[in-house]
Amino acid sequence: MATLGRELAARGVRHALIVTDPGVVGAGLLAGPQSAAAAAGIATTVFDQVEANPSVETVEASIACYREHGCDALVAIGGGGPTDVAKAAGIVPANGRGIRDYEGNPAVITADSPRSSVSPPPAAPARR
Repeated sequence: MATLGRELAARGVRHALIVTDPGVVGAGLLAGPQSAAAAAGIATTVFDQVEANPSVETVEASIACYREHGCDALVAIGGGGPTDVAKAAGIVPANGRGIRDYEGNPAVITADSPRSSVSPPPAAPARR
């Protein structure tokens, strides 16, 4: 996590949406990533509503949060759920459709995920 700020800054990120779950937040595991981002001059917003086996509604809520806060990158911190949500959410800003348009139809994806993220987005397993 110490290099997170540098990685995001190298991609021109100004505001990252951290996609995670309540367990990661409750364990206090966001202080390091948020500090690393802040040290690089990058703002962060936390979306911590990811449940086990995330739903399409959760992806839609993360996209709404991304847009509402003017984010330009996605960072997944946690297990498979946050990573899946961040990857799915990254498709929408670059392609302009709703996430449901992509279910079972990958041919409609015409661009990369947001310019500042990588595929998969930067991710870290939640360690206690």
